[in-house]
Amino acid sequence: MCHRLPRYLSGLAILLLTTSSSLFSQRADRATVTGIVTDPSGHSIPGASVKVKSDDTGVTTDLTTNDSGVYSSPSLVLGVYTIAVEAPGFKTTVSAPIRLVGGQVFRQDVALELGAVTDRVTVPSSAGVADAVTTTVWR
Repeated sequence: MCHRLPRYLSGLAILLLTTSSSLFSQRADRATVTGIVTDPSGHSIPGASVKVKSDDTGVTTDLTTNDSGVYSSPSLVLGVYTIAVEAPGFKTTVSAPIRLVGGQVFRQDVALELGAVTDRVTVPSSAGVADAVTTTVWR
């Protein structure tokens, strides 16, 4: 039994090394988007509809905020995305394009304005595609 232990440990070490490198490579080619949706007074909005659309492929990922107003996307293919948020009694808010880079968790908090869902607020970008380095809040 004692002679098998070193072989077992070396086999386990090789397995961990090969598995961990594939896990890191998967993270490098994906990113996620998360944030909190609030009303003008800063209260969270549960049940808001969040659509994360790839500007490159046209694929839309539909999300709903939880009881705390938080949304979080699954892993997304890298590229440029636009986020649209709507909730009853509030104007639809659409983000400027954001660029997702490998392994990133991009936080995009959204403060909705009162109004009809048919009213639309477009958040402009001063420099084209927003750089996803810092947390931003739309107001």
